[in-house]
Formats: sequence, structure tokens, C-alpha cells
Amino acid sequence: MALGVGMDLRLRIEKHLVGVLALALIVLVSGPAFSHGSLSMDEDDCKLKIGRYQMHFAGYMPHDAKSLKRYSEFCEDIPARGQVYVVLDLIDPELRAMPIAVQVLEDRGRGNDNIAPVVFEIPPESHPTGSLSYRYTFDKPGNFIGLVTAGTGADRVVARFPFSVGRQISWWTYASYLLLVLVAVGGVIFWALRSHNQVLNRIDPGS
Repeated sequence: MALGVGMDLRLRIEKHLVGVLALALIVLVSGPAFSHGSLSMDEDDCKLKIGRYQMHFAGYMPHDAKSLKRYSEFCEDIPARGQVYVVLDLIDPELRAMPIAVQVLEDRGRGNDNIAPVVFEIPPESHPTGSLSYRYTFDKPGNFIGLVTAGTGADRVVARFPFSVGRQISWWTYASYLLLVLVAVGGVIFWALRSHNQVLNRIDPGS
């Protein structure tokens, strides 16, 4: 009977370890990700949801400031400080008749966009061609908030997406996640072995 109980506990330990390792994999893969509000990836396209409408978002960082022939493309976070070129394509035809405004705010973590310093803005204007673009040079790294507003009055809708400039995930961040995972795995093993010994002591107090 003791052997059967031991086998059962070993299976339980293995199941717990598999679960913890699966959780560790999820943390290591998704941990560095950030929430980007209205921005999302859909079939390799970067989409910006604004109310019930959608825009296609594309960002470019030229290697040569005088030409866009050589560039790096980004969807959410801007990999480095410098000049960026952003193109918004209006997917829904209704958006072409609406005045659309763009603002970039400095994110100071206060949770109130109304008092956040304005870094860059484009006043409301309609775009019958279905596309608008702008250039801006970020001269310092940091966290920012993008706001795209369409329409006026009761029909006004706003897309909000936080993003960072020149903020790469460091090796220390990954090391911290790995350390947490190792601590979790160690805790599960300790708990499982302790439970195993307690059961064996109940079955055979002299063991």
C-alpha cells in the first residue's frame, strides 16, 4: 500500500512540476509585453481601434533622415529615439468625413491625460483621401501616450495607446523572471516532498 501511495504522490509531484514549468514558459514569453490599449496586431497588420471604426497604423524609423528608402518598421513601441514617420490609413469609409486629431502626450504615470504635457499634436481635420501621416523627432527615451480622436460632440470617439521610445527589456528583467520561476519550482518541490513524508509517517511511523 505504501508503494502505491508513493507512486500516486510522485505522479502528483510530476503534474505540479509540469504545471509550474508551463506557467514559467508563459511568464518568460509574455512577461516583457506591455499593454498597448487600442493598438493590436491582426494578421501581421497593426490595427488601431477607435470606437467601432478601425485604422491601419504603420510607423517607420529611417536609417537616413533624408530618405525613407532605408527604414525600420514598428507597430507599437519605438525601438530608439530619433525621427519617426507614422501613417494612418482609414479603413472605414465613414472616417474620411470626420475631423481627426492626433496628440502625443508625455506619460508621467498620473493616470490623467488632461494634465499630461503635450509633446506633439495635429489639429482636427478631415482626410478625404483616407490617409494621414506625420513626422516627429523623439529626442529622448521615455513613455508616451498616443491619442487619436475622430468626430465631434456625441459622435466623438477616441483611441488611446501607451508606447515607449528607446526602452528595451534588459537582461536583468529576464533574470528576475527566471529567479521568480526557480523560487516557485523550489516551493512546489518542497511542499510535495513534505506532503510525501507526512503521508509515509502516517502509514509507517517508524520509517
